[in-house]
Amino acid sequence: MKKVMAFGTFDIFHPGHEKYLSQAKKLGNFLIVVVARDETVLKVKKQKVRNGEQKRKKILIESGLADEVVLGSLNDRYAVIEKYRPDVIALGYDQKVNLLELKNKLKEFKLETKIVRLKAFKPEIYKSSKLIMNKKPTGLKKNVISKTVFAREIELCRELRDDKGCGWGKCATCGVVPLLIKLHKEVLIEDKEELKKVRKEIFKK
Repeated sequence: MKKVMAFGTFDIFHPGHEKYLSQAKKLGNFLIVVVARDETVLKVKKQKVRNGEQKRKKILIESGLADEVVLGSLNDRYAVIEKYRPDVIALGYDQKVNLLELKNKLKEFKLETKIVRLKAFKPEIYKSSKLIMNKKPTGLKKNVISKTVFAREIELCRELRDDKGCGWGKCATCGVVPLLIKLHKEVLIEDKEELKKVRKEIFKK
C-alpha cells in the first residue's frame, strides 16, 4: 500500500481543495488527510476558522476524497507523519512549509518519503482568503457551490452571528453572504441598501 498524506485547514471546502486532494490521491492508493486544529489555525493565521475542526473533518469524510481523515497534533506538527509513515507528502501549490526542517524530520523518522508540490487550480478564484474577502464579480457560473453547501454556510453565519462577528468581520460589513449568493445563484449584490435587506432577511430566521 502506497500512502499519501495531505495537509490543510479546509475551512470553506471548495473546488480548489477538491483538485488538490484528487491530485494527491493519484500519487498513491491510500490518502490520509490531516486537518489543522482550530487552535493551530488561530496561532498561525491570527484569525478564527469559520468551521470548527470536527465539522471540517466531517465535511472531508463526506467528500469521499480521502481514505482516512485525522486531526493534526496540537503539540507536535510532525507527530502524524511519524505515526502514519507516509510514502508521499503532497503539498499544495502555496502551502508554506519549512522544507529543510521537514526533510530532517523524515531522516529522523528513518523515512524515505517523497515530497511533491502539486499544481494550482484557478488560484485567482479558488483560494479561501479570496472567497472570504472578495466582493467583486468573479465571472463564475451559477451553482459553483451546491444548494446544500450554500444552505450550510448560511446556517453557519446565523449560528456565529453576534455583536463582534464570527472572526472574519462584523456581519454588517462581511463579504461572506454576498459571495455565497454569487457562487450559488450567480447574482452579484453591490447596492448597499439591497445587501442590507438581504442580510436582514437571512439573519431574522
